Order: sequence, then C-alpha cells, then structure tokens
Amino acid sequence: MQRINARIIRWSRNWWAHLACAIASVLSFQSLLFIGDRFAAVTGGYRPFDLQNPLGRGDIMAQLPTYSATSRNLYWIFIGADMIFPLVGAVPLMLLLSRVLQAIEEPWSAIASNRGLALTPFLLTVLDWVENAFFVAT
Repeated sequence: MQRINARIIRWSRNWWAHLACAIASVLSFQSLLFIGDRFAAVTGGYRPFDLQNPLGRGDIMAQLPTYSATSRNLYWIFIGADMIFPLVGAVPLMLLLSRVLQAIEEPWSAIASNRGLALTPFLLTVLDWVENAFFVAT
C-alpha cells in the first residue's frame, strides 16, 4: 500500500492526473447507465439491482423471473463494469484528499500522508465490491 500511497501523492500534484481520473470516472459511470438501459429493455423495464434505490429482498425476488438468457449476459457485463467503476471513482477522491492533506500544516501533513490517509476512499470501493458479490450470489 505504501507504493500506491506514494503514487497517489505524486499524481495529486499534477492537474492532468486529476482531469484524467475525473474523465475516467464519468465515462465509467456513463457505461453503467448505458448497460442499465440495455438491460431494462430486455427485463420489462427493470434496471440492474445496483441502479435501483431503494430495493428490498421482495423486489429482487419479484424481478428475477423476468431475467432471460440475454438479460443474464447483460447483467454479467454490468457487474464487470460495476467492479471497475468504484475503483475508478475512488481515485479522483484519493487525489483530491491527498492534495488537501499536503496543504495542511506540518507535522500533520506528513503524518497523514505517511499513514496513507488519502487511501481511505478505497474503503468505499471494497464495500461496493462486497455488495456486488451479494447481488451475484442472489
């Protein structure tokens, strides 16, 4: 994790890294919406579970019978994209947090940077991956 932390700190000093990561994040999210629209077209209007809020167990069980072979294939494509999105979405947050941490006074800046505090948005990525695993298990 130290190498990743060092890379995030280094990239956070470059405006192009912020821009590139923000663009990648937006494109990744747009791909989820695009796949979600195609998925809804073959499931009677139901979007993938991750794009429905709020969603209960009963809702999931009612929607599963509408899944055809085509919708299952699209769901696997969606899950693949949804495994990439949280990571791509966390990187701009890590860059921004790293940049903010560099702007605070010493010694707090060094302590926060050395302990990898800028990597905390990655925890959201892990939680999203766990959520995806539960949806696939359903």
